[in-house]
Amino acid sequence: MSLAIARVRLLFVSTVSAALIACGGGGAESPVVDPFYPEASAEWTLIWSDEFDGDALDTGNWDIQTGDGSEYGLARWGNDELQWYTEDNLVVGDGILRVEARAEQVVAGFPYTSGRIRTLGKLDFQYGRVEARIKSATGKGLWSAFWMLPSDDRFGGWASGGEIDIMEVVNAGTTEENYYASLHHGFAWPLNQTTTESIGVDNPGEDFHIYAIEWTEDYVRWFVDDRNFMTVDAEHWYSYYYGGTNVGYERGAGAAPFNRDFHLLLNLAVGGNLPG
Repeated sequence: MSLAIARVRLLFVSTVSAALIACGGGGAESPVVDPFYPEASAEWTLIWSDEFDGDALDTGNWDIQTGDGSEYGLARWGNDELQWYTEDNLVVGDGILRVEARAEQVVAGFPYTSGRIRTLGKLDFQYGRVEARIKSATGKGLWSAFWMLPSDDRFGGWASGGEIDIMEVVNAGTTEENYYASLHHGFAWPLNQTTTESIGVDNPGEDFHIYAIEWTEDYVRWFVDDRNFMTVDAEHWYSYYYGGTNVGYERGAGAAPFNRDFHLLLNLAVGGNLPG
């Protein structure tokens, strides 16, 4: 049971074209606008990548998170997950990072181990194209994820601070298989807002697919294998957060919360609220 990642890349626009800054159709009442298809291949410049060469994770690129999330105030990572994250579950070889979920108990109450990494403090960025070539873990209850969180708490915690889910595949290879792409924003939980799309991906646990977003001040667009299937523009997201006793609740300015640095995360969860 492993999540396999062949590469992760960040690209910035080198020559901005009208097509890249235009918004698609769709009505103001809908948070999702129609996909549009600019010829962008010549517009992007590679800024950062990890091709997982060698036989160990490059800790100059990635921070390894361990445990159950309690040290971050997120017991069981806030999702009733069953795994305990360890460094040993991250295996690099032949140009692939394998995040392995294992049926083993290293801490009482957690019958599985797995792995979770992030780029916080090592790659924090605002806007660009992010992509990864991924083969999801197969099996009931497995939750493969490639996603983004803010690198500061300017707009409070989850989800007024924002979250971009580039790829979440649950229960791959079973009758309950599903793929989700999502944007989280609004108030702090439980008054948060979510825009999500669930589409079919051919054999996500058997074949590698390229999952990507293109993120600007004006929109976020999602792609699987270069097919744009969802676009959300900035007029449909917001952040309303608690600014302290002297301020109270206030709305974030401009394109908040998606107008400052975010970082990348990769993890394989076992159980939890999404896969069931």
